[in-house]
Amino acid sequence: MMNELKKILAKIPDDKVNEATLISNEMKFIITTIEELKKDIKEKGAVEHFINGKQDFLRESPALASYNKLMKTYDTMYKNLLALIPKDYAPNEDNFDDDDLWHILKNIINGFKIIQLKFVIKSKRYMKKSIMN
Repeated sequence: MMNELKKILAKIPDDKVNEATLISNEMKFIITTIEELKKDIKEKGAVEHFINGKQDFLRESPALASYNKLMKTYDTMYKNLLALIPKDYAPNEDNFDDDDLWHILKNIINGFKIIQLKFVIKSKRYMKKSIMN
């Protein structure tokens, strides 16, 4: 995860580097905390036996609850960091890496899936109309 942050930061324009650095520093803390929570969850499990007076039940472990919240926060921060990369960013021979290729392919695949989904929806509508007529 840390290497991925470095690659993203390299793509941020100079006027947004301070904002990107603040976000990435928080993300580094979250990454470290997530790793600690993972260890705790692996050792103690995802659920715990909870007893409080007459209450006696299994519940989600606090570590798992924290992990889930931090993952959502990390995801939001990651998207915010990616949003700082200019829309017209074009990797060149000097700064192109496998991640750039993966993102390009992923966008192509996602675009294809959207087109495919629209086709399926239209096909189902057509079939429904044909059956009704």
